[in-house]
Amino acid sequence: MKTIHCIGAGGYAATLLNEALRLFQSGGCTLGAVVVDPKVVAEPQFTEQVAQAKSQGWRVFSSFEDLISQGSSPGDVLLLPLPIHLHAPFVIRALEAGFRVVCEKPVAGTLAEGRRMYEVAVAKEATDRLYFGYQHVLGPGMKEVRRILKTRELGDLLSIRVSIQWPRTIEYYTRNYWAGRLEAAGTRILDSPIQNATAHFVHLMLLTAADQGYEPVRVRASHLRAYPTIDSADTQTLNIEVKNPSGQTLPIFFGVTHASAEEVHPLIQWECRGGTMKWTNTDELLVTRSGHGDRTLPSTFEGHHVFSMPMRAATRGENPDVLGIGYRDSIRHTRVIEAAFQGIDSAHPVPQISERWVENRQSQRVIHGIGKVLEYCSKNFVSLEQGARALEVEGIGWADEVLTLESEVLEN
Repeated sequence: MKTIHCIGAGGYAATLLNEALRLFQSGGCTLGAVVVDPKVVAEPQFTEQVAQAKSQGWRVFSSFEDLISQGSSPGDVLLLPLPIHLHAPFVIRALEAGFRVVCEKPVAGTLAEGRRMYEVAVAKEATDRLYFGYQHVLGPGMKEVRRILKTRELGDLLSIRVSIQWPRTIEYYTRNYWAGRLEAAGTRILDSPIQNATAHFVHLMLLTAADQGYEPVRVRASHLRAYPTIDSADTQTLNIEVKNPSGQTLPIFFGVTHASAEEVHPLIQWECRGGTMKWTNTDELLVTRSGHGDRTLPSTFEGHHVFSMPMRAATRGENPDVLGIGYRDSIRHTRVIEAAFQGIDSAHPVPQISERWVENRQSQRVIHGIGKVLEYCSKNFVSLEQGARALEVEGIGWADEVLTLESEVLEN
């Protein structure tokens, strides 16, 4: 039986600790240790969380080195729910120490950091011990999507698209020192909707395209921000060109905003020659076969069980490359994000939209017409800038304020 350890006790780490406790109570693991910086333990907002971890049976160490020397064994599972700029150094050290590592998404802030992780994993013969937290791919609904695509049950894939509106508040961007930032501690992190809150769904679109042999080759990215305290984007579209070995291409559209009034949850749509599939982030799947009606696979998610899926897979020793959450499949996301941010840095941040196009609703900011623009972009597979320009006749006047870039996607 695997022992689980975790770096951190607050924020998302607290969620994972609770999931690990549930797994322990069902006999799926033993509880190991939590590593918490002494400075953090002294902060009032974390004192209760650390005390709770101790009461549940976790040991508490003040450094990663203490965990390695005093409280772990090779093959133990280590959870790394850390900020993006800490992924590479902790993953590398953990692999060197022999852990089975579950790192939070994304792989890293840059492709170069991802490559460094992989080089260590190869050197340590540990590529099958490195998992990334793209948990939605492990649900029954998404597994069925992938089966249908791989077997071509609905024929060849023609397109993939999704549009998401997940409103956030000013407090979301002030909750820590790196939220909405292009860099943290001198390291490029590119925190933004496509890199963080909705990264799961970018990963899923790229992974399912790969199930029919398509790999990303080029991306057109549009960026905009309504929140003045950040330098990255809160509103983005991606038009991703993917290509198969025969040279065939298909379009992928991804649109998202944190600056909307309405909440629209992810609904990924796959158009195939013989029908369509629609999948929600609750793992519910609707399959429509041309001429044969609909088939629904209902959601099986219970509470926050989805968060524990990569951890559970690691404790069972499952191969992350088979599951779609190993380095090979996870790095596609990093490759696309790096291409999407080419030319953007702290000296050249994402432009802020003019105040006349933003409505302030207490601690929330709403871009005028953003829902309508994203809907148009998704339907027509065009960029945020193109969608806004097409709707100028309806009073959308901010097309010129969108930063749109086009870049090739580098190989791993």
